[in-house]
Amino acid sequence: MKLQTKLRPYQLEGARQIRKFGGRALLADEMGLGKSLQALYYGAKVPSSVPVLIVCPAAVKYNWQREAWKHLRQRAVVLEGTRPPPGFELNPDQIYVVNYDILGARRTKKGSSPGWIKFLKKLRPQLVIIDEVHYIKNRGTKRYKATKDIATGARRVIALSGTPLTSRPAELWPTLNIICPEEFPNFREFAERYCQPTLTRWGWQYKGAAHTAELHTRLKKHCMVRRLKKDVLKELPAKQRIVQYLDLPDPVEYRNANADFLGWLKSQSAVKAKKAARAEAVTKMSYLKGICARQKVGPAIQWIEDFLENSDGKLVLFGIRKALLRPIFEHFRSRAVLVVGGMSPRKKDLAVQEFIKRKEVRLAVCNMKAAGTGIDGMQEVAAVSCTLELDWVPAHHTQAEDRLHRIGQLAHTVMYYLLFKDTLEVPMCEIISGKATVVDEVLDGTEATATFDIVNALMEALST
Repeated sequence: MKLQTKLRPYQLEGARQIRKFGGRALLADEMGLGKSLQALYYGAKVPSSVPVLIVCPAAVKYNWQREAWKHLRQRAVVLEGTRPPPGFELNPDQIYVVNYDILGARRTKKGSSPGWIKFLKKLRPQLVIIDEVHYIKNRGTKRYKATKDIATGARRVIALSGTPLTSRPAELWPTLNIICPEEFPNFREFAERYCQPTLTRWGWQYKGAAHTAELHTRLKKHCMVRRLKKDVLKELPAKQRIVQYLDLPDPVEYRNANADFLGWLKSQSAVKAKKAARAEAVTKMSYLKGICARQKVGPAIQWIEDFLENSDGKLVLFGIRKALLRPIFEHFRSRAVLVVGGMSPRKKDLAVQEFIKRKEVRLAVCNMKAAGTGIDGMQEVAAVSCTLELDWVPAHHTQAEDRLHRIGQLAHTVMYYLLFKDTLEVPMCEIISGKATVVDEVLDGTEATATFDIVNALMEALST
């Protein structure tokens, strides 16, 4: 494999560090710094890395195929279906791309070919690239078990994610166990040191964080390559977040629902609020968020109309609920594309390419999770995003923002957040902003001890 793309100095250094770790590394560069290019470059420079297997979310399989062709002039084979088709043969000199879900599918019928995991183990891949590795943060899932199974026999494993833990250190262990099984062999030992385990009526929980500076040091010593945009990409403009507060079209509906919720919340004891009543609180808060989402369609359309009328640029819109996103897309259908869950990877890719290539398409209406990872190219034509809903996980916002704030971006990046004032959205925004810092402490090397429960924090804020 011969690389066709010239790497930046920090990317060359990243590949050098991966080699220093013996090809078993967690490449945790901040999103937008070209992790896939560094992994492909490493594979190209180490001839014994073939065959190469890339494990990734379904939505980005074709993006990897495009990256392999762009940087290596090699046609990667994208695997489809829950099992190999009859007569399918593997080429030991090839790059294969498989998504987590079909890799873990073990269902077979009598007389049919085996599932992908058994088939690919015969290939004996020498380099396994695990993209968006936070997809296997839960050690009990089929995704994790299948990924570990296929990676165990590989000489080299590179895990990629700008957010390898989305909220708590326990989420790192599955990745570390795959990359460095000798250093991180036992979850219980890891959890006791870094996760503040607590025994509840439902068993042990690992939602806390402790000794994060020590964990950071171990990661840097044994496997982690981590750079931030502000440190290595001085020419990349800073991103600017702007919160714009809107008035609820129908404040009575929200006020009545909120009064009922707050009355219920204040009637609970502190113990109940954190335990037995927590599930009910989540339901009630989700209901309040739903009211905001339903009422935001009209104000959002007006805001977008104003933006498109007063600007020549393109806009990427992020939300969560289809009930909010689809009406907006339908209103702007002639000049918009839609990227939401439930679409096939190919349709998502076609929508993104249409947004990039067609001048008249000025709006991309995106589900935060469906478009938040693996999608590249938008930054070449758009410098403004607008978020309409808040997610419980701050990393999802970072991932969405960095669809634009990355290499090749058009200009100074502006991220608007449209929130209804005097609603749940305001304290939630404040809490999420604070919660994001704990993730940085493990990855970027400062000490913290914390529990990661945004729901409890929001309940406490609302009950005062």
